[in-house]
Amino acid sequence: MKYTDLVFDLYGTLVDIHTEETDLVWEKTALYFGFYGAHYTPGELKTAFQSALKQREAKAGQSYECYPDIPFEEIMAQLFREKGVSGGEALGVNAAQLFRICSIEYVKLYPGVREALARLRRDGYRLWLLSNAQRIFTAYELRHL
Repeated sequence: MKYTDLVFDLYGTLVDIHTEETDLVWEKTALYFGFYGAHYTPGELKTAFQSALKQREAKAGQSYECYPDIPFEEIMAQLFREKGVSGGEALGVNAAQLFRICSIEYVKLYPGVREALARLRRDGYRLWLLSNAQRIFTAYELRHL
């Protein structure tokens, strides 16, 4: 039997990434929120984010591993709304992306990935990317890479 399709995961397979959600990341994100009138200290923002996330997970009625990640940008938008800021959806997307950018220590393709994928395509394989990663992050990271 000859295989015609190959499926790859993204992170840890094609892309090497390391993120750290440090205090500085929360500080910069809280500053962004404040620029739009949603004032949080970094600690308050982190706590509010974690609380909103836990509420969304509990509402799903299953353990965390049993369902996809809650969209990060939706939680950020909710935190803007809770402070009475309109336009929270767009701000939530931007805040999520800022948070991710600030948390990235590095993001790069593993050595030889481009060449290997090109060779597989040239050899007639159809290549697929299957990932449970958050679209708000991966779409831009893929464009960057």
